[in-house]
Amino acid sequence: QTGNHTELLVARIPAMARPNDLFDVAPIVPVPMEVPVFPSLPKEKPQTPLTPRMRLLMDSSATSRQRPSGRPSRPRALDMDESIRETEEMQHYTEALKEKQILAAKKAKDNKTVMLRFREQLKVLQDQYSQVQKEREEIDMQASDAKAKLQKLQTDHSALQAAHSWTKSSLESALAALEEYRK
Repeated sequence: QTGNHTELLVARIPAMARPNDLFDVAPIVPVPMEVPVFPSLPKEKPQTPLTPRMRLLMDSSATSRQRPSGRPSRPRALDMDESIRETEEMQHYTEALKEKQILAAKKAKDNKTVMLRFREQLKVLQDQYSQVQKEREEIDMQASDAKAKLQKLQTDHSALQAAHSWTKSSLESALAALEEYRK
């Protein structure tokens, strides 16, 4: 499709604005010129690039029908190399995660072992504490019994001392009276 582009442009300019009307200059003669018009290319929707995983998920029978069997083409080999590389990266990543998981499990096991040891020590200490408390209660009871016995002995001693003093003074007065009587 070709057209006279310059004639169309001059025809669109209003008469007032044409240069020969504004100035006393020779009129501009339009030169016919052909402007090539390129056919419009069909606009394709841009496709997102396929990852190797997406390619693997595609129907492999459809791709095998398009290509003859035998040695794979260069792009397919590159895709396979990329897929292998990504698989190796994922394997390294999963191995690192497994190592972290193993370390976390070992740490949890160690923590559990330490916790069990602390529980055993706590139980031993609680048993010792309860035993010491029982011994202290027994000692406190023995001490209170001993105090009660001491107090009773002191009162008995005081009573006996008073009786001894009274008996002694009575005996002395009886002996003195007997001596008086003999004289």
